[in-house]
Amino acid sequence: PYRRQRQMCIRDSLRTVVEQSKIQHIYCNGRTSGKYFEKYQQKTLGMTAEVLPSTSPANAAFGLEKLTAIWSEALKDSLG
Repeated sequence: PYRRQRQMCIRDSLRTVVEQSKIQHIYCNGRTSGKYFEKYQQKTLGMTAEVLPSTSPANAAFGLEKLTAIWSEALKDSLG
């Protein structure tokens, strides 16, 4: 019960932030983040998220240069 109430509170809080701001794009830092966004937030917010490679040092598949290039390309459209 407590966990469910906490999840609802977080969902509602994030919806309020998005509704009262100019947020137009949501980016998830890695697949796990994307999975949880889709499960808990996508329907509530009515938005989809772009899942980008994780910036965690544990993500050995991507070096810093490659991560920087991928994230920069994704963010340049939303940052102008």
